[in-house]
Amino acid sequence: MVPTREAFGNVMAAVTQVRFRFILPAVYLFIAGILFLGCVLSMMHSIWCERFLNSMFPAQWLVRRLIDGLVAKRMISPGTEVWRLLYFTLTLPVPLVITIAQYFFLGLTVDKLITRARR
Repeated sequence: MVPTREAFGNVMAAVTQVRFRFILPAVYLFIAGILFLGCVLSMMHSIWCERFLNSMFPAQWLVRRLIDGLVAKRMISPGTEVWRLLYFTLTLPVPLVITIAQYFFLGLTVDKLITRARR
């Protein structure tokens, strides 16, 4: 017995829904990986580093404002070990994870819009 097109209709719809929520973060990771590699190969002193950090806007900006706010409220003082630890550990991995989540939710929204348009 040969499966009909109707039998695969739900499977194709499910594949279409999954497409953008995984493609957008994967594309961003690929581009961010290239920018980060260019940054590392130039020993952290090039335009590639700036572009890599700017690719995480607004998450990078928000984390830096959070750290600056902690300094302004005198919870931590700049130059101390705590400040260096927060600054160097939070300004790269946290915005990267937030940005990947942004692209995931953007893809999820696109999937929902496509699903609604097909109905």
